[in-house]
Amino acid sequence: MRKVLFVCEGSTEIFLLYKILEKKLNIIIDSNLKENGNLNLKKIKEVLNRVAQKGNIEIYIANLDGETKLNFYIEELVNHREFEDLDKVLFIMDADHKQGTETGFERTKKAIEEATKKLKENNDSLEINCFITPDNENDGMTENILVEAMRCKKITYYIKNDVIPTLCSMEGNEIKNKDMSTFMIVAATQNPLRVSAPSFISTCFDKLDMENIYLKSLVLFIEKSLI
Repeated sequence: MRKVLFVCEGSTEIFLLYKILEKKLNIIIDSNLKENGNLNLKKIKEVLNRVAQKGNIEIYIANLDGETKLNFYIEELVNHREFEDLDKVLFIMDADHKQGTETGFERTKKAIEEATKKLKENNDSLEINCFITPDNENDGMTENILVEAMRCKKITYYIKNDVIPTLCSMEGNEIKNKDMSTFMIVAATQNPLRVSAPSFISTCFDKLDMENIYLKSLVLFIEKSLI
C-alpha cells in the first residue's frame, strides 16, 4: 500500500483539496472525518490524518495552520512513527506577496526546498513535490484561484477592475490585501453561508468552473500525485 501525504498551508487549501478529491476525482472521504455531509476541520489535527483510499494508495492530509509553522511540522513529521512508510509528500501552499526584494513565490519555494532537504535526510526515497498557489509561478493566494474560477465573470470583472480600485482610492479604506478583499466581495454576491474561503468552498463549490486554467492546473497536480 502506497501512502501519499498532502501538507496544506491552512483550512482554505484543505477544503479545496477535499472538494477536488470528492467531487472531481470521485474519491470517497472517510465518513469519520465528516459532519452533516461536510469535512469537519477539527478532526484534521494529527501529524498524519488518513482521509481516503484510492486503489492501492492511502491519502493523508496535514494542516500547517500557517506557513510560519512549516519547520515545526517537519520536525514532528520526521519523528513520527509512520514517517518512513510514506511514499510521497505534496505541499499545497500560498505564494503570498513580495517582502523586500524577494517575491512571495520565491520565499515560499525556498521554505519548501529547506523542508525537502530535512525530509530527504530522513527518508531519501521519498518523492516530494509542491503546488504554490495561485499558479506555481506568480505571487498570490489560493483565493485568487477561487476568484478566477468563479462562473460569475461579469461580476468578477466589475469588482476587480472597478470596485476594488475605487475602494482603494477612498479615504478611510484599510485594505491591506487586495486579493483577499476581492475574493470576499465577489464571494458575498454568491450567497454563501459565510464569506470565508473554506465556507465558500464547502457551500458554493458548484459555482466554480472546473475548466478554468487556474483550478484545472491544481486538479491536475493532485490527480498526478495519486498515480
